[in-house]
Amino acid sequence: MICNRCKRDKDVSEFGKDKTKKSGLMGRCKDCCKVNKPSGSSWGRHIKHKYGLTEGAYNEMFEKQDGKCAICESTPDSALGKFSIDHCHSTGKIRGLLCSHCNKGLGYFRDSVANLQQAAKYLG
Repeated sequence: MICNRCKRDKDVSEFGKDKTKKSGLMGRCKDCCKVNKPSGSSWGRHIKHKYGLTEGAYNEMFEKQDGKCAICESTPDSALGKFSIDHCHSTGKIRGLLCSHCNKGLGYFRDSVANLQQAAKYLG
């Protein structure tokens, strides 16, 4: 198989798997993928791009919250051991780290204090 990047004919064992491709293999060989791989984790690049937050800053927030959700104080519930990054949708300001239940709850209540107060009153 010929690598899309280095154009060398290599054994199929030199290529990673890719279920989206008809061949079931990546177009670039493993060596070319290593050379062109950006530094940092994909999760780290994601939070930097989406929230402007570095992995180090996330870890500082996590430590500051004693590894607990800022609302219910549960521990991370995802397989990655990470919390959702809660932010204001109008300003983009990061408020804290939340478990997925609390993060979704705020979203369902449209980040509205009035809606949350009405819900608390209803439950009370």
